[in-house]
Amino acid sequence: MASAAQIVVMVALFVLWRERGMGFLKAFETCLVIGVALYLVLFGAAAIILVVSRLEPVALLVGPAIRLVSLIIYATLRFGQNVHWFKSLLILFVLYVVAWFMVRRIERHARRRFGW
Repeated sequence: MASAAQIVVMVALFVLWRERGMGFLKAFETCLVIGVALYLVLFGAAAIILVVSRLEPVALLVGPAIRLVSLIIYATLRFGQNVHWFKSLLILFVLYVVAWFMVRRIERHARRRFGW
């Protein structure tokens, strides 16, 4: 499924660039955001399946959820509010760093609690 998503994103890049008249960098950025969102959705679905089958604790679902939310915030700022790409990328970086620290802390606590 992930391989098919990559092909779809490449076709979308070509269509946006050639058929829609969008600049290549703008089309690339749009497809990159969509591709990362697809990846995070697939990763989140896998995490949900692992939690439902009781192979991982519920606390480990926080990582994919926070990453998806930070990507949605970036896309909203960049495409909805027309914030400059550098400012949007800086905000995304800060959100990812904060999410990384939060997820590490939650994972460490969950691993200690469940004896991993």
